[in-house]
Amino acid sequence: IILLEARIGGGVSIARVVGEIKSLKPHIHIILCVDFIANDDIIKAAEYGVDDIVRKPYNKTGLLRAIRNAWIQTV
Repeated sequence: IILLEARIGGGVSIARVVGEIKSLKPHIHIILCVDFIANDDIIKAAEYGVDDIVRKPYNKTGLLRAIRNAWIQTV
């Protein structure tokens, strides 16, 4: 399970990062941590296989639920 910050910076596309991770390790579950949802790069990341999106500021219950759901999918 990877918790991935949506704002990587340096001109790096989050969609590209997700695509590369999934192409190398398709079984890896990625939870994307975002400030907002309406971003084309985040939508593309979801198309590449993000398993869940968690909005900031983090809600402890929501974050734990996303991690638990990803974990359940791995076993």
